[in-house]
Amino acid sequence: MVSVNNNYHIKEYLKEKLNQSMGMNDIVDAFVRYLGLSTQEVFNNTDFYECAINGFNGLYNQEKLGRLFKCAAEFDGVPMPWYYDVIGLLGIKLAVIASKNDILIKSFNHWVRSFLEVAIKKEKFDSSEYTLAKFVLDDNISSKNASPVVLLLLHYKGLYKLSPDLKEYCIEKFWDIYARVEENSSIWLVAALIYVFDNISKEQATVPANNWNLENLISFLENISVGLNCWTWEEKPKTKTSTAVKWLIENEYHVQNLLYLLLAPIFPRIQKEVNLPPQGHKNPRVDIYIPELQLIIEVKYRKDKAKKFADITEELAADKALYTSSEEYKNCKLVAFLWDNLASTEEYQKFKNGINGLKYDGCVVISSPSCMRIS
Repeated sequence: MVSVNNNYHIKEYLKEKLNQSMGMNDIVDAFVRYLGLSTQEVFNNTDFYECAINGFNGLYNQEKLGRLFKCAAEFDGVPMPWYYDVIGLLGIKLAVIASKNDILIKSFNHWVRSFLEVAIKKEKFDSSEYTLAKFVLDDNISSKNASPVVLLLLHYKGLYKLSPDLKEYCIEKFWDIYARVEENSSIWLVAALIYVFDNISKEQATVPANNWNLENLISFLENISVGLNCWTWEEKPKTKTSTAVKWLIENEYHVQNLLYLLLAPIFPRIQKEVNLPPQGHKNPRVDIYIPELQLIIEVKYRKDKAKKFADITEELAADKALYTSSEEYKNCKLVAFLWDNLASTEEYQKFKNGINGLKYDGCVVISSPSCMRIS
């Protein structure tokens, strides 16, 4: 079992394992690309592998498929390499589906049943492989004994529709499997876990902190500007007994407080103003630290034109050097967050490019509401 702190860390571990294994198996590489987890093109000239790879790309070669379906699954009693290859067989099935050719579909069904039913009876498949094999055979897989990961994979790919009750059950079981993923899990299953994880997360109305990743956080921060439409800035009292209220953002600490307010309900362990060990005459301090994501947000505030983007870039470069010198925080991801009082939008992309060049993991720039800007 993988020893990690939360679901996000599990995903990071799985992604690393997946990346390290790419290039070792053409069929698995094609499957990973099919799930949208890789953009690497895959090629193989052998009939079975080429047809399977084509299938994952939504393509087919009728001549080669027809030739393949005439091949025996065993030669002198020795199974062919694809005899137990359920991922490759899934690719072949997808190629046949893409062909929409009834004769080809019938040939495939006859060919695959001639050996896959026997392979299943030999009990060499685990639960996930067994469920996928049953799907390739067009057998009933709407069973609570089937692999929840495979059922959800097929559902999200539009290959097999789950009933609401079975889907809910599968998602519940998926989290148990995901939290206890084994280090020796097959690479195709690792890819399936990541794919299903991402799809479940997209469906959730509110995302638990453990399901967030860096992209989710940056997207959230970039959309703060939408909520600023309702920023309180009253030119006159709203009622006869009240006074006009203006929520001022006058310095970096105010921006930190705003981010803390927005993020604390999502990340309960969030910390603000975290002191790091001194570095010579410097006493570095993290603006915002999110343990759930192992992530630091460095906040900057641009009040007027005296604060140049080049100066802010230099500050962020110095901050990064200090944080990476800390043993405890050196492996954290870093996101720069700038509140710009002047709405100098024409400078934003150049600024972001500069921060990305410093190897920050993200950069977000938000303009203050127009009502409070300095003219």
